[in-house]
Amino acid sequence: MTTHTARKKSEGAKAESFELSSNDHMDFHLTGTHKCVTKIILITHGDGVSDIIRFGVSLEKGLLDNFDDLIRRRKYTNRSEAIRDLIRQELLKRDLEEDREVAGAITFIYDHHQRDLLNKIIDLQHDHQETIQSSQHIHLDHHNCLEIVAVKGMSGDISRLADNIKALRGVKHGSLSLSGTGKIK
Repeated sequence: MTTHTARKKSEGAKAESFELSSNDHMDFHLTGTHKCVTKIILITHGDGVSDIIRFGVSLEKGLLDNFDDLIRRRKYTNRSEAIRDLIRQELLKRDLEEDREVAGAITFIYDHHQRDLLNKIIDLQHDHQETIQSSQHIHLDHHNCLEIVAVKGMSGDISRLADNIKALRGVKHGSLSLSGTGKIK
């Protein structure tokens, strides 16, 4: 049985140590001027997939109320899932800043009657075969088409590809939506 050392802080600012096995679940309720609840859970799946750790977060009441309102509006089932999404969002920002592997979609609308535009789009896509996973072409009306290009690769390469497509004459609108690849680093 694996044991993990955890600490709890008592009201008198004295820290106490205790051993926590992977099967234990301990709750500590402190009273007084600084009310705090600390829960510590470590669940090891054994398959090496992930460890789930429960931890406490201290927030001002107003901030927590606003967060709970956001959770309700976005239909989260609990705070943990909302916090996980916020963490993932921040990690994605890091991946974009550090030019790491991401996945996403380049979506753009263009006039397919624009001279040579379709050839330029196809040439760009062929030049980036290592990044482009697939594309879908949709006829919106007689003049306008929507193209959705699924991409996976380094964030810098994908951003440059999206910028090149959006800069083509005849492309009316383009957007890039990126996400992580699901790998936790």
